[in-house]
Amino acid sequence: MKTTEITNSTADQLISRCTRNGKFDIHTFAVEQCKLPPDQRDEVRYSRQIAKLLFGIEAPSQGDVDYYFWDTTTLALKQPLLELIHNQAKVLEIGPGAAGTLSVLLGMHKKNLGLHCAEINPVFVESAKISARKNGVNLKIFLSDMTQNVEDKFDVVFMNPPYVPSKNLQKLEIDLNSAEGRAGHGGETGSEVVQKFLGEVPHILKHDAMAILGINTRHLEDSVVTALIERSQFQLERRYYGPEQAQPTGPYSQVYLLRKVSE
Repeated sequence: MKTTEITNSTADQLISRCTRNGKFDIHTFAVEQCKLPPDQRDEVRYSRQIAKLLFGIEAPSQGDVDYYFWDTTTLALKQPLLELIHNQAKVLEIGPGAAGTLSVLLGMHKKNLGLHCAEINPVFVESAKISARKNGVNLKIFLSDMTQNVEDKFDVVFMNPPYVPSKNLQKLEIDLNSAEGRAGHGGETGSEVVQKFLGEVPHILKHDAMAILGINTRHLEDSVVTALIERSQFQLERRYYGPEQAQPTGPYSQVYLLRKVSE
């Protein structure tokens, strides 16, 4: 889908439905955006106005990005990250996307973070840098395939990884070679990038550090994710959302809080 500034009524109508007593309600938004047809749902994810309402960020301007600013999992990760990441922590986001939305959010709300982003897409590296500057956030963004170019150790590492199986992208008529296809494709089973995260990230975590994964369990089932965690060097500390809140029945992607198993 071509990046456009939203000028039609889709975003405005959605904002209106999600505003109660003059206040924008994010939970209502999470529910309502799931009901939109795919083309309209994609449109609102390019809306700078909605990015501002959801995350408080000034999103990059038209022409600076070739992908949307957030998805369901970005939204699901917002509250856990704000709750669990403390001031002065050293934090790495893997795959921050076109606007670095979550890392920029953290930089605006937390004090003295050591914020780093490892991004495989060179176009996203440049647009996320623009986003960080636009919001006055000190963010080190560099090109890296997962942890390949990561040299430090961190208190928290988090990711919203590609987790959509090939067959699901085909059903959604998304070209695997498009920006959306590349950003969402998790391989034939949807689990390839998650397995890579679970295999590589323990080596860049400090003692007693936390890893956080956001997964839309509509595409990659909870039972598959937990089985992968059990075979890794991590243990599942807890799921952030209850089963009634998480996809496929609820409006949120699931967020998995992980601790490295002691060696």
